[in-house]
Amino acid sequence: MGRQSNFLAQIDDEVKTGGNLEQYLIQKKLQSFTSWQSASSSIVELKGFLAEQGDTIEEIVSDLLKRVEEKTDITKFVVKLLQGVNDNMMKERPCYNCKETGTKMVGKNLQKCNSCHGNLIKKDTSATSRKIYLSCISDILRFNGLLNNINERNLRIKQPKLLKEKKYPLEKKTAMKIVANGNTSMRRTFLKFQCLTGTRLNETVHIKPEYFSYVDEQGKKTSKEKMFRMRVDLPAEITKTGVERYCIIHKDIQDEVSKLVDNTATKTKWQKHNNPNEYVFHTSITPKSAHSNEERAFTNQREIMLKDGHEEMALKYKSGRHKITIHSLRSLFITNANRISGSDLAGDFGDHMAGHQNGNAMKAVYDRMPDDMVMELWIKAEPLLSLENDSTEQLETMQSEIDFLKNQSEQKEEETKNMIHDMQESHIEEMAKQQIAIIDQLEKRFELKKKSK
Repeated sequence: MGRQSNFLAQIDDEVKTGGNLEQYLIQKKLQSFTSWQSASSSIVELKGFLAEQGDTIEEIVSDLLKRVEEKTDITKFVVKLLQGVNDNMMKERPCYNCKETGTKMVGKNLQKCNSCHGNLIKKDTSATSRKIYLSCISDILRFNGLLNNINERNLRIKQPKLLKEKKYPLEKKTAMKIVANGNTSMRRTFLKFQCLTGTRLNETVHIKPEYFSYVDEQGKKTSKEKMFRMRVDLPAEITKTGVERYCIIHKDIQDEVSKLVDNTATKTKWQKHNNPNEYVFHTSITPKSAHSNEERAFTNQREIMLKDGHEEMALKYKSGRHKITIHSLRSLFITNANRISGSDLAGDFGDHMAGHQNGNAMKAVYDRMPDDMVMELWIKAEPLLSLENDSTEQLETMQSEIDFLKNQSEQKEEETKNMIHDMQESHIEEMAKQQIAIIDQLEKRFELKKKSK
């Protein structure tokens, strides 16, 4: 940890000796969309907390820089700032994003606010999000040259004991309702793709036709005419972890996806612009706008489904967050795919295909599954993933029937073995008796011959 802090301090001394929020956000945008999004959200949180204190980011940075110039140790001031922002995020508070934009954020524009989604009040922020935002705020201070020579370990703040609610398990019958309520055929295919491949939303909206290929039953690339399944290769640039991987297209949606891939450049039915479309699963100009559109569309779909009597869509955690979101479709895939068996990777196959890099760090480095093993496991996983067989009950019944037949087969095999064993013993015993009788006869004949001489 100390070595890392010294390295960061060296960067501060040599490069990041000062800057402003605009330069900082440009730097984050160059890194990735996710980094920029997290940085933007952290700035809103920091501004909101400081506004309640009657301060601004510029004033705080200026004050701390003066203290640094005066050789004052600012560690306790930074810790107090981070602790304050953290505690503020743990409660309901006015949406500073709407407050800052003033009259611009009125009427329908309220729905476009990414912070409160039109409620004007922000809910308490999860522990995971707080950790990300605080890291971004520390990064802002570092960018302004304020954390030089400060050990990261001295910036730790107090966090309450983390209490977690049990995650809601999305059922296949609910997933099928969600798919059926998609307002276009493209969207219905998109929702099924989320359920059956485990890709992240931000990965799916980046997928282009050239990422697709065809593979045989051994997982090797082949022609469209000879294919067993379609496959989509996700380049490192679009994955969350920065690690490339591929997904196999489930047989239930293979035809639908193939049509979308073939018709991508000519998708005009729902397209509201004249730009040629290069993405498979949406008609937006950019993946960023598609990401926002899909989340908004799912929110609208939830409202429609609630009006139609699908009460499960209203379920919420204590935090106020919905239990069923568009990201629940990915969890459905991972949950079901992890149920397969037949290799050393049993129990992790869903995570492997979904691109999870957490857990055993060395496993991610040394576990390199060949294509034929992936395909072998995929074929086993497909029945579990299919939305058409309403999962667990049918699968459990099938498994019970298989177990019953296996037990019957084993019993018959044992009975046959015993029968053969008994027959062999009986045959051997009969042969022994015959041998004894022959020997007796020979002995009698021998005795008779001796007497006759």
